[in-house]
Amino acid sequence: MLSEVAHNKGITIVGGSIPGQCGGRLYNTSCIFGTDGELLAEHRKVHLFDINAPGDISFKESDNFTSGDRPTVVDTGTYYICRN
Repeated sequence: MLSEVAHNKGITIVGGSIPGQCGGRLYNTSCIFGTDGELLAEHRKVHLFDINAPGDISFKESDNFTSGDRPTVVDTGTYYICRN
């Protein structure tokens, strides 16, 4: 669906958090789709979080996911210049 929207609208889309499996491990993954709808890259979240709000919610992301080991850099072909 994200690929189709990226292609139809001619935009780059980053979609996540999507559980992705590789090598028997589960990663918190974001997929980057280019303006042609092609998958440009998959980013595996490096910094996993823990939350413990007593009486409300407790979740340790690393109990379910393996952390990625590198940043993801994608050339989208779009550049912005900010001037103050």
